[in-house]
Amino acid sequence: LNPLTALAMTKYVLGVGEGDWLLVSAGASAVSKIVAALGHHYGFKTISVVRNSNATDKAGPLTADVTIDLSSQDLREEVKRITDGQGVKFALDCVGGELAGAMVPCLTNGGRMLLYGTLSSPSMTLFSRDLMMPNAFIGGFYLPGWMAAQAPATLGEVMGELGKLSAAGLFQSDIEAEYPLSNAIDAVRASIQPGRIGKILLDCSAAN
Repeated sequence: LNPLTALAMTKYVLGVGEGDWLLVSAGASAVSKIVAALGHHYGFKTISVVRNSNATDKAGPLTADVTIDLSSQDLREEVKRITDGQGVKFALDCVGGELAGAMVPCLTNGGRMLLYGTLSSPSMTLFSRDLMMPNAFIGGFYLPGWMAAQAPATLGEVMGELGKLSAAGLFQSDIEAEYPLSNAIDAVRASIQPGRIGKILLDCSAAN
């Protein structure tokens, strides 16, 4: 699901092109790492935002072109510096709240931002002029709804591309812990802990 989400958002919804800048929140998350990998493959450039240095320490090195650490850097100033004052053409946010609101002014003229999660907050504060002045747009993305709206030919194209990228080894998933099936309850508890940087797996090999 994560590779499919990343591919659909970047290439089929936003249409991020070669050389474009894409700003992504939750830089240490699985989807953001895949987006960065897609950037290297397709030639677009990624800026990953992390809320503290612990995220990168736990998750290992990020593959984005640039990482902004909000605990010591100002988001808008860093984006301006990285893009020579132009801002980013595209943005992806799965955090919500204050961070989502801070990402909006980073959009360049005609920029587009997709919201696909609410890890921090289900709402955000939006200043209308941050969209009005650059003629920017904000939209939402929900994978099942997006897939249901696509023609069979489009879905076939997406899945075919996903298969090629997977065969090329583009997608990697971090594993944080593995539990035997007998400890399924503990596995569920671990899966909903904040700050998790990898998948929680159930080992069913010993199950009857």
